[in-house]
Amino acid sequence: MMYFEIPLYTGIGIGIISLIVFMFFVDRLRRDHPDVYDALGRPSVLDLDRGLSRWRKELRFMKFVLLREHVVFGDRTLSRLSDSLLFLFLIQLVWAFWFFLVLARER
Repeated sequence: MMYFEIPLYTGIGIGIISLIVFMFFVDRLRRDHPDVYDALGRPSVLDLDRGLSRWRKELRFMKFVLLREHVVFGDRTLSRLSDSLLFLFLIQLVWAFWFFLVLARER
């Protein structure tokens, strides 16, 4: 087994879990807080927008999650999902650093 296989499979697992949590988060936001959903640019998994509008939507969404703006709604489920997304984002950053270290070690 090569050194990079374990981090690779770990990254795939983290990505799948993040995708599932994101889908639940967007569904909850769309269903219970439609005004915020519209203000964030209607986030979705399959966003086909191109250019600056897509980046603006992604930055608004990241700001919403990173600054924990969901707390003011008092929705515990939405808060848990958003905090899970924040945690998974941080785990993905650590994973990326780990993966690149493993790749550098391979050379």
